Amino acid sequence: MTITRRYRHARRFQTVARVLVHHGFGYLLGQLELTEYLASYRRRPPQGLDETQPLLTRGERVRRVLEELGPTFVKMGQMLSTRPDLLPEDIRVELAKLQDQVPPFPFTQVQSLIERELGRPLGEIFPHFDPRPLAAASIGQVHRARLHTGEEVVVKVQRPGIEGTIAVDLEILHAIAQLAEKRTAWGQLYRVVELVEEFRRTLLQEMDYLAEGRNTERFRQNFTGDETVYIPRVYWEYSTSRVLTMEYVAGVKLGDMDRLKQQGQDPERIARHLARAILQQILVDGYFHADPHPGNIAVLPGETIVLMDFGMVGRLTQERQWQLVQLVLGLVRRNSGQIVRAVAEMGIIGREVDMNGLRRDVDRIRERYYDVPLSQVKLGEAIGEILDLAFKYRIRIPTEFSLVAKALITLEGIVEELDPDLSIVEVAEPFGRRLMRERLRPRRLWQEFGEQAREFGDVFFRLPGRVDRVLQQVEDGRLVIKLEHAELRDTLFRLDRISNRLSFSIVLLAFSIVIAGLVVASALAAGDGYGFLWVRLPFLEIGFSLAVLMGAWLLLGIFRSGRF
Repeated sequence: MTITRRYRHARRFQTVARVLVHHGFGYLLGQLELTEYLASYRRRPPQGLDETQPLLTRGERVRRVLEELGPTFVKMGQMLSTRPDLLPEDIRVELAKLQDQVPPFPFTQVQSLIERELGRPLGEIFPHFDPRPLAAASIGQVHRARLHTGEEVVVKVQRPGIEGTIAVDLEILHAIAQLAEKRTAWGQLYRVVELVEEFRRTLLQEMDYLAEGRNTERFRQNFTGDETVYIPRVYWEYSTSRVLTMEYVAGVKLGDMDRLKQQGQDPERIARHLARAILQQILVDGYFHADPHPGNIAVLPGETIVLMDFGMVGRLTQERQWQLVQLVLGLVRRNSGQIVRAVAEMGIIGREVDMNGLRRDVDRIRERYYDVPLSQVKLGEAIGEILDLAFKYRIRIPTEFSLVAKALITLEGIVEELDPDLSIVEVAEPFGRRLMRERLRPRRLWQEFGEQAREFGDVFFRLPGRVDRVLQQVEDGRLVIKLEHAELRDTLFRLDRISNRLSFSIVLLAFSIVIAGLVVASALAAGDGYGFLWVRLPFLEIGFSLAVLMGAWLLLGIFRSGRF
């Protein structure tokens, strides 16, 4: 954001500044040089929490900041709650509590927006339209209606003015991210501008109801012919980017277990059908529901799963799917090396990462699952623990893997309530085998060979030019070669300590010999009638003094080096 646009939103900046100070984060204003938006800061920079605030954890304070700042920041908090590589667990647990619940907007606004978007009076499109919303959220709300053909539908309508509000907040977030990267070490470390851009793309896609409709259609196609899963159809003629009309499905929400039991539904079959549906999305389709909580899942007679609300989806390429399978196989086989390699391929590992420490922590996780039967391994929880190490070792994990972990953890929580004996790992096994067979097919291998050959050919044809540039640098005397052994410094340090201790021992031995010689010489001199001054020159005393001084100088040097 330019300086002009930044000051254009000065009032919103002031709101952000006041909320940060109120919840004990006023010091961030000084770091980001945003103190001009809070006059009281210049008089008395805030040092901590507002005295009127109760004693809260840092996670609770972060959550309250986001709730107070409104829907854009709530959505951002919900996204960050799925990123174990960015935030510690205590903050993520609090952010996961963020609720996207707001009061509904008036029916007159609903009617006005639908008529403007569809270009016809509401009664001509929907002879019956329930003015009471089924659900309301920060971006939109949902109403039941009926078409002239008699089909029952749900109509999702975007909240009026929300686009402008979100546009301003996104610009402010981008400006703050730029300042953070420019003026703070943590901003550079976490590349917050990139994070804000990723969040912006996700949020704008969620606001585009046509994109949600396309997501729904793709899931519907992926499960064509599967009688255990049902996806509602989209009525495109009554849909725009702000209005989405879909088939109404009279299922029972998964959270209403009492009603499901009254209908005679089998919880074990529901659990197995749901697990298969989610795992197929992740391991076969590479296109999965990123928020499969019970509110987005219903059940039809015959234990048929109904999936709804595809505003947030995750995507996995074949390569990403394979990396995920490698991680799971490493967990199942208790192979730390395979787990570390999978994490390395999944994320971005800098040169400063302590790989030995990472392997040790992976070993601890592996040992915890060593004696646990495969059927009792909680896949989502195990993957989540591995991804938690990303925060400790500053490894950037792509968002899609965080969404996978969240989806699996949510799935395991639902399945455990429906059928505690069902193993997600066992349900996932045939999907994993299918993915491995697909990857090892001759056609697939030949395709990968062709891709590798093209890359090798590209490198081969560019090689002469690169060699010529290197030789030119050699000829001009500009070539600098830097060699660094990863553990050479530690080895030299240990050798230095050994040599210093050896020198110390030699000095002590030399002192012992000199003192012994001095005692013997003194005795002889005393026996001959001489004193310590032999021929009036104190040779013994001088030699002893020099030995003492040289030994002391050597010992002082050893101790001052800190390498004894």
